[in-house]
Amino acid sequence: MILCSRKRIRFENEADLAAFLTRNPDSCSTLITAHGCHPFVWHRAEVGHRFPLCLPHLSVLMTGNVVVLDRGDMRRTDAFLHRATPTRVNLEDLDWGADPDGTIAAWLASLRHGAFFRRGGRGQPIPNARAWQAYLAARLKPTTAYDSRERQFYTQVETDAWQPVPDYQVRDALHRLVLAAPVGNPEAKSLITNAWLARQCVRLKASLAAHLPRVEARLRAFLEQHLVKAPGANVTSAELIEAFTTQARQTGQPRLSPKRFKVLVGRILREEPWLVCYSKSLRRPGGEQNGWRGVRLKAGNMPATPPAGADGADGAKI
Repeated sequence: MILCSRKRIRFENEADLAAFLTRNPDSCSTLITAHGCHPFVWHRAEVGHRFPLCLPHLSVLMTGNVVVLDRGDMRRTDAFLHRATPTRVNLEDLDWGADPDGTIAAWLASLRHGAFFRRGGRGQPIPNARAWQAYLAARLKPTTAYDSRERQFYTQVETDAWQPVPDYQVRDALHRLVLAAPVGNPEAKSLITNAWLARQCVRLKASLAAHLPRVEARLRAFLEQHLVKAPGANVTSAELIEAFTTQARQTGQPRLSPKRFKVLVGRILREEPWLVCYSKSLRRPGGEQNGWRGVRLKAGNMPATPPAGADGADGAKI
């Protein structure tokens, strides 16, 4: 849910207002009022959550339409320092000035993702899983993805190049992000355990789900390396899966499930340059098996040589 309303920034004095407008010249064109010896800058902003900000030199009030001028103020010539319609602004793009203790960074993160911690029944802080998941997913998405076809996390090492990473490495990355997160109470981070991070790792699979092009590219490269077109020849699914599994084991790459392998390879073999058909009656010593006709494994990649009389150019069954 995105909340869009008027946000008023209250300054303690005109010197603080002048410093803010110097850092943010675009705010000079929005509505600026004065009330009770305090100047106000009005903006319209879209945020996911509403949390006020209270600092010694300024306050941000996240309410909606509010009246800050009474009848006495309306007669003041200086009540409106700048008459205008409140302009739209991204609060994260404003220059808020020095933030030595990270209060502003924590506030901006809470506006986008929600409160990182909530209070339990006895007043103790409890990690807010939904806010943490949104925050962690936003930081992992540029470089991390989860491919549900391989049930594998990947990290981007360069443009269009992805490297598989185990779940425990993703969990360690989450731990580093949690430690660096702009949270108002750093001591509360000690409540985040490895078990909690492991659960977040599972939840993030949906947030980071992506169909990476590397899966089909990897299969196409495997077929080009291990398969050759040969009229009258054939290769069974089991033989092809064994060759693929052996290569994956030797190169340290993740393996696909046999079902997913058959679906993806079958789609590739029906396209150029292969254009071969699928068969459920390839003769082998143990009986008929399914596979593909018109192709064979290259020499040295065949698990076993079919005996004489097996499926071939003569009397092949389709």
